[in-house]
Amino acid sequence: MATLNLTINSPKIGDTTALVCDSLQWYGVWYNSTGAYTHILTATNGCDSIVTLNLDVNDYIVPTITCPTSQADFFNASCSFSLLDYTALAVVSDNCNYPLTVTQLPSIGSTVNSNTAITLTVTDNYNNSSTCPFNLTFTDTISPSIICPSDTVNYYSNNCDYTIPDYTSFATITDNCDLTPTITQSPTMGSLVNSDTVITLTATDISGNSSSCTYNLTLLDSIKPTITCSGDTTEYFDNNCLFTLGDYTGRVVINDNCDANPTVTQTPAIGSIVSSDTTIILSVTDASNNISVCSFNLILLDSTKPSIVCLVDTSDYYNTNCLFSIIDYTNRVIVLDNCDTSFTITQTPTLGSMVSSDTVITLTVTDLSGNSSDCSFNLNLLDSINPVISCLGDTLDYYLSLIHI
Repeated sequence: MATLNLTINSPKIGDTTALVCDSLQWYGVWYNSTGAYTHILTATNGCDSIVTLNLDVNDYIVPTITCPTSQADFFNASCSFSLLDYTALAVVSDNCNYPLTVTQLPSIGSTVNSNTAITLTVTDNYNNSSTCPFNLTFTDTISPSIICPSDTVNYYSNNCDYTIPDYTSFATITDNCDLTPTITQSPTMGSLVNSDTVITLTATDISGNSSSCTYNLTLLDSIKPTITCSGDTTEYFDNNCLFTLGDYTGRVVINDNCDANPTVTQTPAIGSIVSSDTTIILSVTDASNNISVCSFNLILLDSTKPSIVCLVDTSDYYNTNCLFSIIDYTNRVIVLDNCDTSFTITQTPTLGSMVSSDTVITLTVTDLSGNSSDCSFNLNLLDSINPVISCLGDTLDYYLSLIHI
């Protein structure tokens, strides 16, 4: 009979707790799920030991993220900006070796129209996350659009200048960001100009961007010059009862707001030949073709004496009283005048005058202007009447006695 000396020892039991991100190799076996795992260890003395692995496959540590410094960009033509992808600018790290997800808010492609705070978020495989912000600032570099009105026309004042008004309201302006850009003009409102002028309108938005346009201001002179004629004047017909007009353009006082040397013309023209009283019209025309007129009367006088030629001396006879009654000799002349065809002819002694000796007959012609000339001829008076003789009656007379002693 044999005897067995059996000793039973209690097994050794041990616990291990582990926290891993993904898996753990324990006693040559990989574990990748959370749970309690046991392993039996057999000692050389034949005793077993049981160890337990309390495995937690998880991550409780948030990743780290560092954002970039503030970023700058530019508004587009709509004064907005479509957000870019800024996630690549973040510096991230995590305790576990899984890929990290970085997102941004506002999201990529979002449209913003003002400076914006961008928030970047990093999330690990276990949904742990961290955030950081940075500022995105915008600058407007797009100049406003400005359209000038078409060229315009205006008129000089009496001083031949023009006061520039406010043309800024005539511009058509749009801007991507600024609803009310500032509009300026050159020359400025109230400036005095005295020639055609280029008007420049400039639109400046709130960001300092500016655009300009120009148009032409054409200035016209619509004010007539003034002209004052001298009073009526008197001239004289020539020997042909004509008058050649002189230059009367210097007989005016003229003034014009713009033209220092207006043109003065006259009607009838210088050198024209007139045969009667004439109205002289003087016209002044400035450089803008504005015209004014004045007139005066040219009164023409005849100062040329008519020509008279008497016939040769004539003879006539006394009457029985040894007198002679002067007859009408006014038709015994040849008369010429530069202007008149009818004249007044008088004689001295007058028709019907009684003369008793040879007489000088003077004939005077007077034209319608009162000019007169005379001529004369001799009237020789002859006695053609025989004397009358009456004899007395017969008479008786006596001889003389001659006594001789």
